[in-house]
Amino acid sequence: MPILATFRRNFARLALFALCFTPGFLPRIEASDAPHPASPPPAAVTDQRPATYELLRELDRFCDHHPLTENDLRVRPSLLENAAYLGKNPALRQFVAVNPDVGTALKNTPRHFLHRALLREANVPLKWSEVAQLDAFLNQNPAIEQQLVRNPALIRASQFLEARPRLREFLEQNAALARGFLPVASS
Repeated sequence: MPILATFRRNFARLALFALCFTPGFLPRIEASDAPHPASPPPAAVTDQRPATYELLRELDRFCDHHPLTENDLRVRPSLLENAAYLGKNPALRQFVAVNPDVGTALKNTPRHFLHRALLREANVPLKWSEVAQLDAFLNQNPAIEQQLVRNPALIRASQFLEARPRLREFLEQNAALARGFLPVASS
């Protein structure tokens, strides 16, 4: 008898569950019945940053598996829109087809590849925001930026830093960047 009682109880629950999710069973709320908010909800504001960051994260995942392509794109980000380059690189062509707005995301963050490369060159782990502190310096020193784009390893080269005392001073004034990029003094 307990088996039959359990079956009936479970069957009743299942029937009630199915009935609740049957279209038309629950009353519909019409748009005219809903209260009218005084201002649009926060979700109505279009903020492209999350979408941009998501696209850049997808690009990072792609570049993690295609380092040679990343090197090409770091030097010439416009290759993302170059039909000849995409023709020679089917993996990138497929990535761009799946993520067509990635070019726009890169235009909004033009130093994305440089930041990635500098993070790899650091002596110690750095946060993205710490490397981004270089942006103010690079805005004032585009020639140094171009040299670092072509060869990010230069940021740790003693001769490069000696020839660019303003860069060395900037790194010394930022503790995280100093730990990350200044040559370690040998004992």
